[in-house]
Amino acid sequence: MNKYILYLVLIFILPLTSCKKGCTDPNSLAYNPEAKKDDGSCTNPTAAKKALVFKTTATWCPYCGDWGATYSGNVATDFPDDAAVVQLHKNDQFSTTPGDEIRTYLNYSGVPHFWVGTQDINNNYSLLSGAIINELNESVEVSMAMETSTSGSSMNVRVQSQWLGSTSGEYSLAVYILEDWIVAEQDIAGAPSDPNF
Repeated sequence: MNKYILYLVLIFILPLTSCKKGCTDPNSLAYNPEAKKDDGSCTNPTAAKKALVFKTTATWCPYCGDWGATYSGNVATDFPDDAAVVQLHKNDQFSTTPGDEIRTYLNYSGVPHFWVGTQDINNNYSLLSGAIINELNESVEVSMAMETSTSGSSMNVRVQSQWLGSTSGEYSLAVYILEDWIVAEQDIAGAPSDPNF
């Protein structure tokens, strides 16, 4: 009789202990191929509208440290969760090959200068903020989910996207990793240069 009870206990306990929980959806970034039971941890692309603002700049450019910096600060204040400024440096210690390629694609006309997406904006904050508002009012064409992890000096970025738009065509996905709190000396129009800009 004791063997029979032990056998019944094992029959009920084994399934409970061998059922690994996790995300069972292979289309999710959180997918766990070892999971047998879904635990609600699956992620799905989210449709959220954001405006990408490109700014050409340089540490040697006096107006980049003046109204160029003011415009960037205003974008961060006015659109804290809805817009990101990507600074594309020209001929200074922060210049990069990808930044040069983007500047060439945008057909930049000088520094400082701003674009909302690929829309060239005259150097006027009212026009810049208006273009950001217009971009945010456009319909969302792609929903995204992103997951990042760092280990030492390596970063892993996983992106999942879902096309929502009705227009077919050729599209590109770009992931921008923005570094912050990098300090350099910046020329400023009408003021001494800032060594800790």
